[in-house]
Amino acid sequence: MSECTNNCSSCGENCASRKAPQSFLAECNSYSKIDKVIAVASGKGGVGKSSVTSLLAVAMAKQGKRLAFWMPISLALPFPRLLA
Repeated sequence: MSECTNNCSSCGENCASRKAPQSFLAECNSYSKIDKVIAVASGKGGVGKSSVTSLLAVAMAKQGKRLAFWMPISLALPFPRLLA
């Protein structure tokens, strides 16, 4: 094979520069009781992330699930109004 052009769509499976996909999964903490993590995210503001999160939390609570949600943005304060 000729020199690598860094265009993986043009080379075959046996390319020496091709690397295995990287896993972004962290090791699980054996002491944690968290089973699942659901993220609600968007690159744009005002699309209803808070509404979706609160409706999802209410629906899961009605099914008897134990849950918590975390809103890392300090200016996003609609949860008391949404859950009232």
